[in-house]
Formats: sequence, C-alpha cells, structure tokens
Amino acid sequence: MLHNGHKNTGGRLVLWSSAIVLVSWVCFWAPSVAVHWARGQAFGAIEVVLLSMAMPAIAVALSRSLPNLGPTKTARCLLPLFMLGALWIGGPAAMMLSASATGGGLAQQMGWKALIEMTLVFPFSTLVWSVYDGSAVGLLIATLVLILTVIVRMMSSPASGIQAATKGS
Repeated sequence: MLHNGHKNTGGRLVLWSSAIVLVSWVCFWAPSVAVHWARGQAFGAIEVVLLSMAMPAIAVALSRSLPNLGPTKTARCLLPLFMLGALWIGGPAAMMLSASATGGGLAQQMGWKALIEMTLVFPFSTLVWSVYDGSAVGLLIATLVLILTVIVRMMSSPASGIQAATKGS
C-alpha cells in the first residue's frame, strides 16, 4: 500500500505490460518461425496464405482473451498497443530466427549485429523483412485490427483517457 491508502498499481502495470509484450511476441511470431523451420527452402505461397490467416487470428484471440487480466481499466483498453509494440519491435528478432532455418539470420557471422541494427530501425525493417519473410499480410491485418480495437475500447470505456480528456477541455 502507498502512503495515501491506494494500492501500488504501477509495479503491477509494468509487470503486466512486460508479460503482455512477451506473450504477444511469442504467440504472434511462433507460426512464422515454426513454418520456416519446418518447410525451410520449400516455403512457398501456401505457407504465406497460412501465415496471413493465422497471425491476425492469434492477435485477435489474444486481444480478446487477455484484457480481463489487466490491473486497471486503462491498461485493459491499451492492451492492443502493448501487443503492437511486441509485433513491430520484436519482428526483426522473430524473422531472424525464421531466416536461421535456411542459413540466414542468426546463423550468419554478423547475425547478432544485424539484429541490433534492424531492431533500432524496427518500423522500417519489420515491414521490409515481413514482405521477404511472407508474413507482411498477416502483420498488416493484425496491425489494423489492433488499432481499431484500441479505438473501440477507448471510445466505449467510460473511464477512458480519451473521454476524460475531452470532458476536461
């Protein structure tokens, strides 16, 4: 308890958001990594279609099932933003793991250096690599769905920051 009698939700929020980022990253990118490792050089159009359907479906499933675990209403509304961060910032790492299956990515001599550089320019590198990786359609659909989810949750939540901000002005 804090000195004013309120629970310390700050620490819980940091822990919760970190867990959401990790779970989202693993769940969203796992199909891409698994398919690349399973198919290797045989990766083709069928796998791209599979990823284009599976990745957004996973994002939707997570955004609908995880909000009840959030420590505050605002955190639950913002859950899709944490998920988006995981998808886009963690994209280079996941795609490096995928590329390693065929001798690229982290299997290359300068793989770790390339991972750091790609992560630093993550919006651009994630988009470009996802086109090459075959996960661009899934990533873009999931991004659109998660952005719309944030908007809907913020507009429909009576305790949302958007409504509170508009009432105060």
